[in-house]
Amino acid sequence: MLSPSVRVEAKNGVYLGASLAYRLININDGLQDAWLEMTGRTERENLSNVLRVQMGLATEKFNSEWYCKQTGFSFADNDAWRKPWRDKMELETQHKEMPWLLSHPDQWRIDDKTGEIVLIDFKHTNQDNYNRQFKVEETYQPQMQMQMLIASSAFGVPVNRSELSVFFGNGNWSRIEIKAEPHTQQQLLKLYVGFYQHVMNDESPDESWQPDIELPKVTPFKIRNLELDNEFAVLAEEFVKTKADAKAHSDVKQLLKGKLQEEDKEIYNDFVRVSRSPTNRISIKEVAMQND
Repeated sequence: MLSPSVRVEAKNGVYLGASLAYRLININDGLQDAWLEMTGRTERENLSNVLRVQMGLATEKFNSEWYCKQTGFSFADNDAWRKPWRDKMELETQHKEMPWLLSHPDQWRIDDKTGEIVLIDFKHTNQDNYNRQFKVEETYQPQMQMQMLIASSAFGVPVNRSELSVFFGNGNWSRIEIKAEPHTQQQLLKLYVGFYQHVMNDESPDESWQPDIELPKVTPFKIRNLELDNEFAVLAEEFVKTKADAKAHSDVKQLLKGKLQEEDKEIYNDFVRVSRSPTNRISIKEVAMQND
């Protein structure tokens, strides 16, 4: 792993960060808005009065402490990588060949078993997203892919793993792993290079230029035991009892499928299993008989 170095000054002081990927891909007209900002035609958005942003900043230290408490991990000795950025000191990685690419991970750790570098970002979102965690992963995939790409160049070793440490409201916390996807990273890099050229040439990018990015498909992963869910228990029994009655059986199947949440790969009790395939096909099997 390379040692930290002094920040290389980019031409005209233009730097593009990993969080720009979120703006370009997830927000309507984000590309044009970012170009207007980068070329000085508009002011950078003032986020000082945006509650969700300020809440994330305010809880970042506690989030890092909670992450360590829940995982037993500790962060790398990385203070030498901190540099002044805007109004505070932040961890910083800079691409060696393209110094206009900067990234500011919240933290990173070294895996005790593999020696791999794992980047970590702290997030705070609303409670409703707890049951849709794969949506949170989809939202931050572009940012984390760019963080890993830039860090790989800065460290001189591959960085293939990252994690989101996420508070959901004030009641839940999750650790979400995002792995490097080289194909997606190269598509994003192409987007960044093209956007950077538009900024440096003072040429407005139009919609026809913006390339499509194939983000990794995030599949639901949660498996839940619903043996204490009374409604599911009643429906499971009806599923078994109504096999001879096609219409009633079909109706119960639809109700059972409705119990599957967006994030669920499978739900079950002692009678039935409701499962979602990688192609999003939902099947129901009787546990004892293993029949559809």
